[in-house]
Amino acid sequence: MKRIISLTVSLLGCIIISFAENNNRSVEDIFNFASQIEGFQELENVKDYYDFPNGLGKAKMIIHGNAEPREEVLALLAQLPDGSMVYDDTDERGRFDRFFLDEANNLLYVHIGINGNDSVLILFKGGKRKNIDKFINRITSEQQD
Repeated sequence: MKRIISLTVSLLGCIIISFAENNNRSVEDIFNFASQIEGFQELENVKDYYDFPNGLGKAKMIIHGNAEPREEVLALLAQLPDGSMVYDDTDERGRFDRFFLDEANNLLYVHIGINGNDSVLILFKGGKRKNIDKFINRITSEQQD
């Protein structure tokens, strides 16, 4: 029994180190990994749920019916390079809306609620940097008002 516990602890340690050391993932990698988490499903038309401006790129969305995968998603986001997060709106209860941008100008929107609130990730690919910057500047300005 001690051997099984020891092996389990060692395996968990290796997994954590692997996650911690790899902080060069793209937002597309993170989206793809998150889409494999049990309970996430892809929804077809982002415009039916969110009113993002045109020009951010072609959007793909995955959604989970509650905030259950919060820790898994946070562990994935920790693999993004420093400086990837371009917007953060976290409330006093820990719910957040964040945007992450990679070198290829792919933009990732992440909403994580708490308890029964949905978890949502939207990947925007092929957007123009000018349009992305304009959008991020606008929502940052609105947040500060």
